[in-house]
Amino acid sequence: EIEKIDKILDELKIPIPDDKASIQVPSIDEDIETLNYVTHKLINDGAESFEEMLDALKNEPSYLRLSKNKKFDIAGYEKSLIDMFE
Repeated sequence: EIEKIDKILDELKIPIPDDKASIQVPSIDEDIETLNYVTHKLINDGAESFEEMLDALKNEPSYLRLSKNKKFDIAGYEKSLIDMFE
């Protein structure tokens, strides 16, 4: 039994890349596209307030990267979300 479990676990292992540089970080344009997609999906799924939307977006990696990117106006984006709910 234990041998079967070990064999199954070995088959399920996902290889971890050795080279950290090989992990690609999305471009700012890709992050903006993803953020727009997620925002529209939340609206279509019935997000009822800015706070609800922001809570969901804070779990989105593209939002987190854009909030740290000086080339993206995260405050302006959040203001546009507030305006949608007023």
